[in-house]
Amino acid sequence: AGDEGRTWGSPKLMKYEEGADYSATDWGNSEFLAHNRSYTGYNIEPLADGGMATACSIRTTFTNEKGEKENVGGVVLFVGRWNAARQTYEWQASNVVAVSKTISSRGLFEGWVSQLANGDLFLDMRASRTKKNPGRSFYAISKVGGKTLSKATELKYDDGTPFFRPSSLAKMLRHSVTGKLYWFGNINDFPDLSDGNRPRFPLYLVEVDEDKPALKRHTLSVIDDYDPKTQTASIQFSNFSVVEDRETHAFELYLTGWGEYKNGRTANVYRYVIRLKN
Repeated sequence: AGDEGRTWGSPKLMKYEEGADYSATDWGNSEFLAHNRSYTGYNIEPLADGGMATACSIRTTFTNEKGEKENVGGVVLFVGRWNAARQTYEWQASNVVAVSKTISSRGLFEGWVSQLANGDLFLDMRASRTKKNPGRSFYAISKVGGKTLSKATELKYDDGTPFFRPSSLAKMLRHSVTGKLYWFGNINDFPDLSDGNRPRFPLYLVEVDEDKPALKRHTLSVIDDYDPKTQTASIQFSNFSVVEDRETHAFELYLTGWGEYKNGRTANVYRYVIRLKN
């Protein structure tokens, strides 16, 4: 509304395809209901040029290597920039990033976007294992301010070796003092452990090699792991929030240990304070 958050203007639909806008008097319009369906809520990345970027998960049609069309999950990137004349943000959608079901059984979804030191946009996405492939992590890059995204590529360690990940959301945060970009997420020790959404342990912190991009293997640090003496194997170190304390510059991570006890509705809330070594 232009008054520093005191009031809100009318909502505007973010579009990645043609389709009708929402109408309070015609909310059942099929041209609205059947188009621009998505879900988001992961992060909004402020950009060096004053814009901002966010990712949305959608359903899309992907043509596989056999020429067959598959209905899979995909990710689209939105970049918004302020239009002073119109006093609003104008959003531009990228192409949709997706992979075949032979690579990820449900496609790609829940993208987390960060801006790399060179200005490129780095989109991390979660996937799902298939009968032949373990769970892995994928990414796409935009070198043109989010207008287009590269094809999805497997995210690996900086020495070129793969790592295995359940289908769980990862997050990235740049530290204000070190200036380095860090990745927070679940990595499984062996490929046969990555089974769909689980297991969501251990939880790691690792520095991102922004030149490749990749995860710097020698910086892998365990934040927490499954304890068979006090927890069930259903414990999830996921769906967390992470921020940097402005005064101490420590990372603070908050999560609920869902699945910690046999009664799945009972769990503790944990606060982790992570101090980086110089």
